[in-house]
Amino acid sequence: QERRRISRELHDRLGQQLTGLQLGLRTLQDDAGSPEVVERLRVLERIASEVTRDMHDLAVEIRPAALDSLGLAAAVQSHLEAWGERHNIMCDFHTAGLDAERLPAEVETTLYRIMQEGLINVLRHASASRVSLVLEKRDGTVRLILEDDGSGFDVDAVLASPDKAKRLGVRGMRERVALIGGTLQIESSPAGGTTLFVRVPVDAQRPADG
Repeated sequence: QERRRISRELHDRLGQQLTGLQLGLRTLQDDAGSPEVVERLRVLERIASEVTRDMHDLAVEIRPAALDSLGLAAAVQSHLEAWGERHNIMCDFHTAGLDAERLPAEVETTLYRIMQEGLINVLRHASASRVSLVLEKRDGTVRLILEDDGSGFDVDAVLASPDKAKRLGVRGMRERVALIGGTLQIESSPAGGTTLFVRVPVDAQRPADG
């Protein structure tokens, strides 16, 4: 509940204030008397825009609003479909065992963020034309499987290189999943696509509020 409250405070109240700041800086540019002042105001507006974007990302990381209104499966499907349309990538989504059940809030947030980070990697590094995502709960375990038909990579080589692992966010994703008692595995090969496997035990965990 506290994560949800903080997320909404960031998104709603601070978001409105930052939007007002950006609009004010834009208005001042019209009234500025010299090109130098106009350029300084434009720089400040860009900074305010970056702060707004970072604040929004932080609010989503704390607790994505879509999880509260839609639930995990529907929120993941909505994000995946919008992402696929925006980037012209074919997407398939399959879910099972989650229709009438809410998972613990920490699990929902983590899986949603892993899905987002996985799609960012597909877009930045894979050159994929198709993505498949499976989200299911079975035998006390929730599984997220994200597969693409992109260029792939040598998993061992990436994990052995701190710079490459950081660029793909592999260690960060594993740490996120480990914090909720789960595991993350990657299967990939050059020109063979990539599959991300996330498994989290959930039967012993507390369901999400709401």
